[in-house]
Amino acid sequence: LLSHGNKCRKIPQLVSFETPFLRPREELVPPSSNIHSTTGPPARFLGVTRITEERHITNTNYDKCQTVKCTTGKFGVEFPIFIVDRGNEDGGGSEDAVKIPEHQSPIIPKSATVGGKKVLLRADIEREDMAGQIFAFMFRILYGERMLEKSLSITNSLQERSIFVQDTLQSFAGLKKE
Repeated sequence: LLSHGNKCRKIPQLVSFETPFLRPREELVPPSSNIHSTTGPPARFLGVTRITEERHITNTNYDKCQTVKCTTGKFGVEFPIFIVDRGNEDGGGSEDAVKIPEHQSPIIPKSATVGGKKVLLRADIEREDMAGQIFAFMFRILYGERMLEKSLSITNSLQERSIFVQDTLQSFAGLKKE
């Protein structure tokens, strides 16, 4: 649901049919040093970020104050980076941009950044999957249907996700444990 003041709205029907890009499993497992992190693991979907806020915590004697980042329970939709061929005088492309022809292999979606920080389209989405659908919809608009389908075939490959699928089926008694 999209927050708008105290009201909640649903996403447009056209966006609700999008399939979010699954984040690689390696990115989901936090390093052992971050297991007790207050910001939680990354979002399950590419193009989605957990919104955090800084909280000031003081001890019982009020003599020390510590600042901690905590999640708010909301998700942000990152803006997908758009790669184009700007071209230059000598006929080649510029270093920071590459043209992606439709016949080229798919790309893994990446988010646009400014100064090393991700550019967010919205930061008030209540559901992680909904934020992923919005990111996928923007990717479709920027790159087209064919590139979206090719990219989804890489990020959401059932061969790569077989353990995830098995765990899900087992949890709903659709598959017996071996």
